[in-house]
Amino acid sequence: MSMLLKSAVLLIAAFLIGRGIGYLLTRQARKPAEKPKPRFLENEAPAVAPVQPPIEVEPVSLEPEPVALPATGTIVAKAPKAKTKPKPEPEVAAKTRARKAEAAPSVSPLAAMTPDQVEAAVAAAGVPVEPARLKTADKGKPDPLLDIVGIGPVNEVQLHALGIYHFRQIAAWTPENIKWVSERIKFPGRIVRENWMKQAAEFEAAKKG
Repeated sequence: MSMLLKSAVLLIAAFLIGRGIGYLLTRQARKPAEKPKPRFLENEAPAVAPVQPPIEVEPVSLEPEPVALPATGTIVAKAPKAKTKPKPEPEVAAKTRARKAEAAPSVSPLAAMTPDQVEAAVAAAGVPVEPARLKTADKGKPDPLLDIVGIGPVNEVQLHALGIYHFRQIAAWTPENIKWVSERIKFPGRIVRENWMKQAAEFEAAKKG
């Protein structure tokens, strides 16, 4: 009886010891494993990555740069202007210019020519040109144009209608003027054949004495 009791006690003790050992082993296994710390040799400092110096950035100015203007008195070349064709002279301006020229008419060289020479000069003339004309006669009194051989009552009326009232106007006619008048009166051939310019110049000189 005593042997069985002893055996039972031994078994219980062995069981309790086994349970205690198992508990300790299980708890030890649950602890996190510690990382091994690096070991350095004596007088050896841990390596540190080199630090790059800061990069200097040049500031950019946002203000506009001043523009140098040419000094006073500097001549700046200008682009040549395109040539334009002159506009044709209006009829009114042409008449005004003719009236201004009438202020001091000169005696035409035709006054010293023969009828044949006058005819040749008129034939060689270019475009007809309007002679000096007046709006009205001086002081309302025209010269007696009928005194010129070749001017009849019809031509006198027509000359007055063209603004020709005085001897000095006819004495200053050029070949181009004769062409212009010949297109506007009857019997234009008599201007050359009778040389109205010569007769008018003589009557104008007689007026002045």
